[in-house]
Order: sequence, then structure tokens, then C-alpha cells
Amino acid sequence: MEIWKSDGSKAGTQTMMPKVLVVEDSLEFQLMIKGALGRGLQLEICATLAEARQKLGAEQYDLILLDVTLPDGSGFEFCSELQSNEKSVKTPIIFLSGRNATTDKVLGLTLGAEDYVTKPFDPTELKARVESKLRKSNVKSQDETTIERGPLRMHLPNYTAVMVVAGKETKLDLTPIEYKILYRLAKNPGHILTRQQLIDNVWGVGAYIEDRSVDKHISSLRRKLGDFSNHVRTVSGLGYQFVVDPR
Repeated sequence: MEIWKSDGSKAGTQTMMPKVLVVEDSLEFQLMIKGALGRGLQLEICATLAEARQKLGAEQYDLILLDVTLPDGSGFEFCSELQSNEKSVKTPIIFLSGRNATTDKVLGLTLGAEDYVTKPFDPTELKARVESKLRKSNVKSQDETTIERGPLRMHLPNYTAVMVVAGKETKLDLTPIEYKILYRLAKNPGHILTRQQLIDNVWGVGAYIEDRSVDKHISSLRRKLGDFSNHVRTVSGLGYQFVVDPR
């Protein structure tokens, strides 16, 4: 296994260091990323989406650093592709892009990315953000893999959610954001989460997401819950909560 050192050279020794896939076509930024992250992390670097698909088909990664504008396609579209793939849906994604408009940042986070870093970036900040996401991901991986709350069953390894009544399962077709919102609410039933707490837990601390965006995702989630929508309750002036028995 090839491992990038911080000086840009490779070491061939096996290690348990976290493995990060970097999808970046600029040689300049590839070198900056190696300098920022090469010590303590295994970096696999590719310049196209085609290369990234090939690597993801053969290996598992702990995190993906993804540019938005690439020679053979859009990082946004690739992010959506990864979020719909059972093998990669749990892998944290951080966008690393020169596109710094608020609309781009919101889109990236809405698609399911954990963070959005703009170029040019400060190497120490990038390292801190990557290490923070890796720590959180490691905590999640050690968490319970299945939660059951009333009729709701959520299986975290493959991001599935079903409602079970009289032994009959109804699968919920949720987006990654809707799934994360439902998980956060259902994990602590009865506990009220404010919109800001949902933003911090689902999109990440510091993410620029408006309250009405949270409301829209909740509304969409309830539509998909159908007859079970009353399990997600609005607490006026406070936020939202999951209720096991809404009667």
C-alpha cells in the first residue's frame, strides 16, 4: 500500500492510519494537500471522477476530499452518486473548491457533505477540519448499529429505515439529509432539538443553513412518513422531537 508522507514522498509500510481519498485535478493543490495531511494519514490522490470511481470500487476510505469542478464532471453530482451508494454512503465527504458562493456551500451541504472548504485554504485549518470529521466518524462507527423506536427501525450500516406494523415493513425512501434528521430525532425520543441543534448535528457546526431550510426538510420527511408523520412533532417556539407513541 502506498502512503504519502508530509514531504511528498511515499512509504510502502502497512499502517492503520486513516485512509483519505483526494479527488483534485490541480497539481498545485495536490501538493498543498499532501503537505497539510501527509503526516498521520494515508492519502490516495486522483485527478478525475473516473479514477475516483475505480479506487472506490476497490478500496474503503475513511474520508473523501472532493473538488467541485473536475475534468470529467461535477463534484456535486458525484457526491449525490456516493450518497445513493450503499458502500460509500457512510464515508464523510468534504468539498474543497474555489467556488465560494453561499449557494454552492449550501448545495454541497444539502447533498450530504460533512463540510465545505474554499480555496485557497489554510493548511492547518484543513488539517483540523479533516481530523475533526475523522474523529466524529470513528465515534459513529462505534455507536449502536440499529435503533428501534416504536414502529421505526433504522439500520445504520446500510442507511435503511422502515416502519413495522403487524410484522409488515414499509421502507422509507429518504434522502441522506432526511435520514440524518430522522436519526438525530429518533436517537433520543421525546428530546426536543432546536433548528440550530439539527443544523449542527446534521450539516455540521458553522454550516450556513437557514431555519426555513430545516423546516422544508422536516416537511418532506413527514410526507414520506405518510401515516407515521405524527411521530415527528413540532414543539412551537422550540423545535422538533420524535414521539414513540403519538396518541
